[in-house]
Amino acid sequence: MFRGHAHTRSIGAPGGDSGAVGASSGFLDYSLARELRPYLGPDLVTGAGGFLGRPLVERLVADGTPVRAMYHRSPEIPPRPGVVTVRAALEDFDSLRRAAEGCTTVFHLAGKAHDLDVRDAGAFRRINVEGTANLLRAAEEAGVRSFVFASSVKAMGEGGEECLDEDAPAEPRSPYGISKLEAERLVLETGARSRIHVSVLRLPLVYGPGLKGNLRAMLDAVARGAFPPPPLTGNRRSLTSVSDVVSALVLSARSPAAAGCTYLVTDGTTYSTRDIYDSMRAALGLRPMAWAVPLWAFRAAALGGDAAARLLGRRMPFSTEALEKLLGSACYSNERIRRELGFTPATTLQAALPGIARAGTRAS
Repeated sequence: MFRGHAHTRSIGAPGGDSGAVGASSGFLDYSLARELRPYLGPDLVTGAGGFLGRPLVERLVADGTPVRAMYHRSPEIPPRPGVVTVRAALEDFDSLRRAAEGCTTVFHLAGKAHDLDVRDAGAFRRINVEGTANLLRAAEEAGVRSFVFASSVKAMGEGGEECLDEDAPAEPRSPYGISKLEAERLVLETGARSRIHVSVLRLPLVYGPGLKGNLRAMLDAVARGAFPPPPLTGNRRSLTSVSDVVSALVLSARSPAAAGCTYLVTDGTTYSTRDIYDSMRAALGLRPMAWAVPLWAFRAAALGGDAAARLLGRRMPFSTEALEKLLGSACYSNERIRRELGFTPATTLQAALPGIARAGTRAS
């Protein structure tokens, strides 16, 4: 069983600079950011072209922070003031060292994303663990002052009815979750032995413009009438918005209290699957559904999917595993980041869905 070190403070070297840079952890006092900005390096964002990376880059530029946007492949974006693009790969230390050179903060968002296909479990380790180790080493050698890692609640396990906080035992089951927990430990260990201000953010499902993953698939299915009304099971799921994640990333990099800490980031609301379904229909302009497919029917379909998978030797679209993801609970508390950093969520799924729906769904 994994035990998370979710609240270990970083231990800085004795002595060190004074003034704007904290002596204990190398933390930069961002209350002086406007005065110091001409003398600071850019912030490096890995995964800059992704679901979280694009809005983070926008936020940093809006704040007057120069950005070095890291892409694995050549970026398909036009040049813009305040942003320099670099090509680098997490598996290539030399490219990371060049990318980090002269940077003040690293926001590490890149990695192999969670999916149901675990046949190449080694890829999660190569990219999420070994790649993070390479980036941490590059950041240390480059003299980076802050390092914020976007992790996942999957590092804690699969969740449940009880709302978990950062002190809950970390018991990941999937190769993805295991890789994220190992990467978290590398980040925290680096902060404990160096002068880098490190923070880890554990994210649940994230919604917002450019919605992806399971929520996107569900929204598209609801839009084309292919998603049956789920039953009221009372399950509880935590979500968070892109805009709130961006705020939490910046807050963690800028707050001395965040050094060496792990935080759960949610929008503070728990949702049942039926809540999400009803909200999606409303956002799409569809009438409410007064009925639901009974739970036993979902279970029968899941068992049928399991049987077909065994017979055909390949994964089916619906199974007991998929049923648990659909109707199970995964509840997490954001109390610590609220209390320690003053984080305040700005939106909810219900408020965000109309804008997401207006941006278009893949209904055909």
